[in-house]
Amino acid sequence: MNLRKSNNTKSQPINLVLVGVSFLIFSGLGLIFITQMEMQPGWSWSEYQALYPYDLSLLEMDDINTDGKNDILVYADIRYEDDALNNVPQSGGLFALSGLTGSKIWERITNNPVKEVHPVFDLDGDGITDYLVSVASVDESWNENQQPEYNFEDFSNLVISGKNGSFVTPDEFFTNNPILDSVSSSNTPDDIGYIYCLEAINGTQISINLTVYSLNNGSRVIGLPTGEFEDYYWGADESNRALISFNRDSEDQLLFIGETSFSLLNRTNPSFSNPIYDYIYAGEAHTIKAHEIIEDLNEDGVKEILIITEYDSDLSINKKFNLTWFNGRNGSLMGSFNQSLSGATAETWMEVSTEEIYSSPGDNESYVLINMLYRPGNENIIDTLIYKFRENNKELIFSKTISDEHDVTPIFSLDDDIDGDGISEVISVETVQPLFSPSKVNRFKVFSFIDDSVYSIINTDSDGYELIPIQDIDGDNRKDMVFSGWISVLALSSSDPQMLWISPAFPIGIPLLIVLITLGILGVFLVIFFGKRMTFKKDKIREGFQKRKLATIVNIVVLILMTLSFLLFLQTINIANKTLIVGEGITEIIIIYLSVTIIWYGMLPLTAAIFNAFAPRFAFLFVKLRNFFFKLSKKRYHNEIVVSDMGERTSIGSIIKLKRVVLPLLLSIAIGFYTYNTVAPILGYSQSFETFNGDDFIDFIAGYSLLCMLPMILTFVIFSFFIAGNYLLDDAGVVYFRQLKEDRSPGDIEPISIWAQSIIKGVAGISALVTFFTFLSSVDFTGFFIGGETVIFMIFGIFLVTTLFWGAPFLVSFSYILFAEEIMELSVEENTKRLYEIMEKNGFDTTPKKLINLYPNGLPETRD
Repeated sequence: MNLRKSNNTKSQPINLVLVGVSFLIFSGLGLIFITQMEMQPGWSWSEYQALYPYDLSLLEMDDINTDGKNDILVYADIRYEDDALNNVPQSGGLFALSGLTGSKIWERITNNPVKEVHPVFDLDGDGITDYLVSVASVDESWNENQQPEYNFEDFSNLVISGKNGSFVTPDEFFTNNPILDSVSSSNTPDDIGYIYCLEAINGTQISINLTVYSLNNGSRVIGLPTGEFEDYYWGADESNRALISFNRDSEDQLLFIGETSFSLLNRTNPSFSNPIYDYIYAGEAHTIKAHEIIEDLNEDGVKEILIITEYDSDLSINKKFNLTWFNGRNGSLMGSFNQSLSGATAETWMEVSTEEIYSSPGDNESYVLINMLYRPGNENIIDTLIYKFRENNKELIFSKTISDEHDVTPIFSLDDDIDGDGISEVISVETVQPLFSPSKVNRFKVFSFIDDSVYSIINTDSDGYELIPIQDIDGDNRKDMVFSGWISVLALSSSDPQMLWISPAFPIGIPLLIVLITLGILGVFLVIFFGKRMTFKKDKIREGFQKRKLATIVNIVVLILMTLSFLLFLQTINIANKTLIVGEGITEIIIIYLSVTIIWYGMLPLTAAIFNAFAPRFAFLFVKLRNFFFKLSKKRYHNEIVVSDMGERTSIGSIIKLKRVVLPLLLSIAIGFYTYNTVAPILGYSQSFETFNGDDFIDFIAGYSLLCMLPMILTFVIFSFFIAGNYLLDDAGVVYFRQLKEDRSPGDIEPISIWAQSIIKGVAGISALVTFFTFLSSVDFTGFFIGGETVIFMIFGIFLVTTLFWGAPFLVSFSYILFAEEIMELSVEENTKRLYEIMEKNGFDTTPKKLINLYPNGLPETRD
């Protein structure tokens, strides 16, 4: 090999071309990510998800953390047995969350279900509204219906501070009976005030009483039977009875909604025998299913009362409902009509909810949203109706039916007018399944029910069972929304999601866009300018690939497998149908996974460029290191570093190239899995998962990508001095000679690379085996195959486990090292020259030497 034609060799521009390609990959994939993915301001709280069988409810609180936004009170009831880690009925709690960020301000764990929470005025004088909390007492085990078994006369009813969750009143301050609803007032003869309660009192039957308690000492002031009874506590708990503070003629009175009647009572002297007015349904058996206080329709200064009842009719097999609105001043009937559900029989379970939709005050009209949920057979159906009520008539404005085998969510009012028509928009939550995807997404849509204009569409994995509108959290002067889902709380901006680079929820978006565009411009310049200066001919490159078919094919196959696993995984998590939401688990996994994926592709040519550009310097580092140890042993040994004459052996075979992958493979396994096994528990990432797409799976994938895949990739850059340097030492034929000066022992001629690799090969091998099998033994991959109902899900599970987990270290190593080797092979002559020049400048003789000549007449034939 004649490498002495020039003493001044120029670096091949292929390295800068590779840097340009790397920049283009980072820029292209990064721009696709930040310009195609949407991010929505909001937050998610799921601290106790899968831990306890909580059923969460929400209340808007005062601004207790003084950030200018009202906060959220979450309380946890237990209604049914659930698939939770601590699946016990004796659990519950209250949690105050920041309305702006979702961070927890305080919590009060009750160890029993919290059944009711009602606001009380500021009882402790700290300027924040306090709350009456009714906590049930339940047995340790579930009953035969998989429900809590209640200890009826052992409830705890206390007032807690809204500021910090501390108890304002002691235990047993009030009654130990269940409280179903309450109203408080400070305008009473008592020094502090009264609390008016609907109380369930156990006896032969459960009696529903109106009881008044003093907030001064907890004593009972008044106890009035309502005349209504239940056989079981569940009947009282699930009924639609209510006690409401109702303003009439500038005075707050008590409106009692019973099972078959309602009464307006004088607050100062409540009496069911002498009410201000009442209404009792007669004739066919009516049961009140829902109620709503609606806008004043007749300009008398008093709001009206809307009552929805279910009633029995021998003339129809379908469920029948009556909607009646009453004059709030005197209780007289203003209008009434009947509604039937064709898909529900009299025996069908159903639930009705109502909500008045905000509209311009003083127009003597009220828009009322009615959701009717029922279950005929195994199907869940919601009929949503929006009526416009006037004093003497009504008009159906909007109707929609949603059905699903699984849970369905009602439509909610945003309580804010977005389009300026004087009427609030509404929010629907529907479950949709994108094409070719095994998992569904929940689509939150903000729209006008007047003209069907859509103002926001948000796709997320989170559920939305109950909603409360909250103050603006993203600065767009619109009300936003907080949902309770499956043991989680989700806050969302009501605005339409924006691309990542301009989203207010992603503050580095514009700077990142500038950086990516700059990288793209630099990449184009480097590829075009230095590509023209490349001296490699197409024929030479084609000839080189033909000589190394095995390495080329392996490299291509590895790249295809990794790309397929990336694409299949992204398809499976519906990345094209997901809105990134700040604080939501899936957002973290998508950002981490896509970032690591972009780094994986971008670092592939960049690593090859680093190997190729710095290989001579890296190689000489080991020459100096070997020479240093020679100096330490020069009294006992004859030592010399020499260049072996490679003769006509100008290339290496594919098998040798594949063998060169072994040590980098061991290093990447050892470092990647050691980092994951060590750091993942510290950072709280899950190291196993039971079902695909659950929170533990999200934690696992995020931790695996960040703490295992990324260190594997960076291993090749960090140890490029070791890997590339030793490759070039072998290619250049640099060896060392060593022989004892006095003792009888044969001399030794060995490549410097073997000596260098011996330093870490054993440690890397043992560490790789230990860390890799520790990882495999700690993760149960069957979660990939549980819950999937489609062929693509099974294909995904098998493919992802075999490539991204079991095969990841092998695929990463083969792709990175083989590609770098191919690039180094194109520059082997130039890099060898540069290494010789560096050695000569440092006093080493680089004249090629024929070290032995045992066979002067030529090498013998291999014996049989």
